[in-house]
Amino acid sequence: MQVDIRWKGLSKSQSLADHVHHRLRFALHGFRDKVRTVTVRFEDTNGPRGGVDKRCSVELTGSFGIFVAEARDVDFQAAADVALSRAERALSKAKRDRPSRERLAERATAPRA
Repeated sequence: MQVDIRWKGLSKSQSLADHVHHRLRFALHGFRDKVRTVTVRFEDTNGPRGGVDKRCSVELTGSFGIFVAEARDVDFQAAADVALSRAERALSKAKRDRPSRERLAERATAPRA
């Protein structure tokens, strides 16, 4: 799995990058074989004015297609946590909703009316 962290309008933070890598290990634990690339983008939309303007978006690409999750918060770390949790839930839901091989085989062999 390739991880790319991008920074827009702010300087790079090694501690934030380490936090993202740590969270990715846990959030995508069951999906490592399915996820090819992860792109995490951080942006401070208001600049130094403050407020809920710290944005984190997570884009996952893999055998499932592309998922994008986004969050805004007053803190980059909190925004990253929420965005990664949303990405994990989206992958879990897609995996759960995808028909199993057994169900696909049943559909193929079922008599048609």
